[in-house]
Amino acid sequence: MSATVTQQELARRLGVTQMTVSRALTGKGRMSEATRQRVIALAAELGYRPNGMARRVQEGRYRGMALLGSTVRPSYNIMEQELWMAIHDALATEGWHLTASYMDASKLDQPAEIAGLLDRLLADAVMVHDVGPRSPEAAPMLARHRVPAVWLNSGRESDAVDFADAQGAEDATLYLLRAGYRRPALLLNGDPAESTAHCSTVNRALGYRKACQKAGIPPRLVFLPMDAPDRQRAQQFLLARRLIGEGQRPDAVLCYAAMTAYHVRLAAAEQGLRIPDELGLMTFAKPGDAFLDIPISVCELDYANLGREAVRLALAKIADPATPLPQTLVPLKIVPRATTRAC
Repeated sequence: MSATVTQQELARRLGVTQMTVSRALTGKGRMSEATRQRVIALAAELGYRPNGMARRVQEGRYRGMALLGSTVRPSYNIMEQELWMAIHDALATEGWHLTASYMDASKLDQPAEIAGLLDRLLADAVMVHDVGPRSPEAAPMLARHRVPAVWLNSGRESDAVDFADAQGAEDATLYLLRAGYRRPALLLNGDPAESTAHCSTVNRALGYRKACQKAGIPPRLVFLPMDAPDRQRAQQFLLARRLIGEGQRPDAVLCYAAMTAYHVRLAAAEQGLRIPDELGLMTFAKPGDAFLDIPISVCELDYANLGREAVRLALAKIADPATPLPQTLVPLKIVPRATTRAC
């Protein structure tokens, strides 16, 4: 098929107006059936292909959404494959397309960057993934420019989809306690008291403390530095000295991520501690991310469900941009140690 054949060319050959050709091809408007069939037959013969994007521009709808990530925090902002595919598939069932893009989070505070954002991305709304606290004006800026926006994994209280990290951490801690451990510790990436702390760090600390309070035990939190020159060495040192030192050491560790659990395992081996007999081990992870060569319990992060909920919320936001929508929390699932083993 040729992309150069236009409605104007069809009209010229048939001796009719471009409006007549448009109506014949779209099935709209009145005309004789003979004229309609002449237009359709010539369009098929010449390989006419309608300009869908032009039509969508005229209608004011692209039938597309943009998934935006920030370059400010690449260690957090990895667009998980499960998330991307779930959003893509959910949109495809509605006949919509997905555009994925990265931008500096600070640009979301700049009017020049927001103006025309939807036109540049060929989208009707944006899904902003994991921007965090470094662009405080982003939400009002997008609202002023009438950009329907949904926030993923960013800790916003409205127009947002997040993991139920607080409830997940509480459930995971109580699971360790029910398994017979009495001194579970929480190992976090960064200090939740810092203004730049990710929402997952803050909420997991809250859930862990709540579980400890319910059980009547003191919380044991360890914060790993986010900017250590040699992170692996720093993690192993902290784990060996602070977690698995002398005295009332923790008898179980709930880790922020699977990589953190890997370093706990190394530190435990250096100390001669057997997992899970002498040290329980559990981690937050996406499905299939427990890559250790030992059984390990997992508090699963369902990125596919996060994506589907984001699409649902974004479509609702397009339908009613002015009304704030309540935050949606995606539950976490506890996968017991006996059923989770590394590949």
